[in-house]
Amino acid sequence: MPDRVFASLRHKADVLIITAVKDEQDVVLRSESDWREYNDPSGFAYFFRRDPGGLSWGLARAADMGPELAANVATRLIASLEPRCLAMVGVCAGWREKVQLGDVVVAERLFRYDVGKLRAYGEGAAREEEVFHDIRTYNLDPRWRQRAEDFSREWVRDICLHQRPVGYLSQELWLLHALGEVEHGVGKPPRDRDERTRECPDWTDVVARLERKGLIRLDGGLQLTNRGRDHLQEVDDLSLLKNLSDHRAHRSGRRCGAESDAARACRRTRVGQGVAWKCPPVIERLSDGHP
Repeated sequence: MPDRVFASLRHKADVLIITAVKDEQDVVLRSESDWREYNDPSGFAYFFRRDPGGLSWGLARAADMGPELAANVATRLIASLEPRCLAMVGVCAGWREKVQLGDVVVAERLFRYDVGKLRAYGEGAAREEEVFHDIRTYNLDPRWRQRAEDFSREWVRDICLHQRPVGYLSQELWLLHALGEVEHGVGKPPRDRDERTRECPDWTDVVARLERKGLIRLDGGLQLTNRGRDHLQEVDDLSLLKNLSDHRAHRSGRRCGAESDAARACRRTRVGQGVAWKCPPVIERLSDGHP
């Protein structure tokens, strides 16, 4: 734990980190051993350290969760520490089908979903409420967006200390594709594959999740249900459409995150079918930019 210094001292921080709860703050404190505790001018505790490279770091947590309390502590310490950068760490919810653990998300616009006007009225004997959301947004500076798109990916390799965790969605898709391959005589059963521990580390949980969703069944051995086959078909179709969309964006000069080529994607071996296939003529026309 950091040394306790209960004097109200003034520091200048290059980076100020805010957390919402104590557990998140404790994780940051454990990452380095030279944090020291101080009091800010209002009597609240914060932590300070200077790293070997000369950067100074401040750390504090809000009194509780919520944007108002986070803004309160941030405003107070910005005035005191005058940081060049403000960051918040902790738990963040995400759309499971769009993001995975470890993704870096740069939002182009932000708005608060819980702000707006509440209208209450009577509908017979019942009380009804209707919310009119305030959707005014904070828009990212377009220069920041451009720099984020052009940012080198080499830093990921340089700062990666631990293997990136594999999300449930990726594990489920791997297992579904593996079962599809087995049905068409391609590859070993997924349980016997060398890559299983890497691609599906939460095997027991993933099998249970897929069974609850009705995508696989265990009676008579692990295998796809008809619903699972339909789901796998939809996943492959959506993957093809995304590759096509990315290819057209590239041809039109727009930047896109995925580095894929529609022609190559169309001629890949379709997982779960075990046969080489090509795009139908309409897809080839679309990939060439024709209507």
